[in-house]
Amino acid sequence: MKNFKFLSSLALAGMLTTGFMGTSLAAKTDVPTQPLGIYKKLVASKTVVPFILANRDDVVTIKDIKDSGKFKDITSFKGIAVPAEDTVVSTGDVFQADGVEYTVIVYGDVTKDGQFDINDVTTAAKAAVNLETIDDVQSEVADVINDGKLTVADVTHLAKYSVGLETNLVKDPPPAEP
Repeated sequence: MKNFKFLSSLALAGMLTTGFMGTSLAAKTDVPTQPLGIYKKLVASKTVVPFILANRDDVVTIKDIKDSGKFKDITSFKGIAVPAEDTVVSTGDVFQADGVEYTVIVYGDVTKDGQFDINDVTTAAKAAVNLETIDDVQSEVADVINDGKLTVADVTHLAKYSVGLETNLVKDPPPAEP
């Protein structure tokens, strides 16, 4: 029964984030979404490019990847030609630049749909209590406490961020390559 109450509370938090008439109550910021760089470690044997969203309504686009300064010459995206710069990029999307394959991870985007919303919090909550299985990349983007594992503490942080009670999506961003 506790799991059901917890998920019901998360659903309520999701409703609060949309506010009245669909207006978000989450804090807005002028800080743009920025990549953290390329991980020194691999996640699920993939070289990943992690992004932290500027706010819960933000998304990562092809332009964000190009503007990061490391990936100006992207040759393919998801195995096909590079789409328009305003194309939304999701956790798990793959691109090639300078002959190297990179996997994008967007912290908070547990459902791999390119955005952060209550569905990500719910999926993380179910995975944290073993009601749903997620892959290593999803576990990485849900580990916003950055302690190497998905726990209820991560879910609590995600839920607080979703309603504007936390201003930083990731507590201690992981180290990136210089």
